[in-house]
Amino acid sequence: MKQILWQPSNDQLQHSQMTKFMNTVNKTFSLHLTTYNDLHKWACKQPNEFWGLAAKELGLRFTSPYTEVKTDSDFINTEWFTNSRLNYAEHCLHFNDDKTAIIHTDESGEINRTSYKELTQKVSRCIQFLKEKNIKKNDVVAAMTTNSEETIILFLACASLGIIWTS
Repeated sequence: MKQILWQPSNDQLQHSQMTKFMNTVNKTFSLHLTTYNDLHKWACKQPNEFWGLAAKELGLRFTSPYTEVKTDSDFINTEWFTNSRLNYAEHCLHFNDDKTAIIHTDESGEINRTSYKELTQKVSRCIQFLKEKNIKKNDVVAAMTTNSEETIILFLACASLGIIWTS
């Protein structure tokens, strides 16, 4: 396909998160990147610098800091953020406010919204249930389930406790 179907305006480009990140890259590494392609080429040549800054700018909170961003192994065996630990659920639930976290609908077509605060409360109740059942880190919870709010809640509860989730 040769025809461009959509292209952002200059104003949209100037105020995009990608441009803000590229400006941070330029400032941090004394570069003069001006386009996405420039940023992409640099990122491919300097993956440790790119991903280290990306993790910082994204606000990733490691409970154990990494010793190196990326090992020099072949692609299949590459390790990212070596020796680090982070909790996916913590990152999903850190807002804990009234903004919408999940928009869900049922078979009738009714649309419902769950706030981050409500989601955090539901995940907390599920965590308590898992603890009461003595399910703990490295145990496996498997479910045959739909893509639903309840599935997300159970997944986040498992992730928060280091429980292996499969569905």
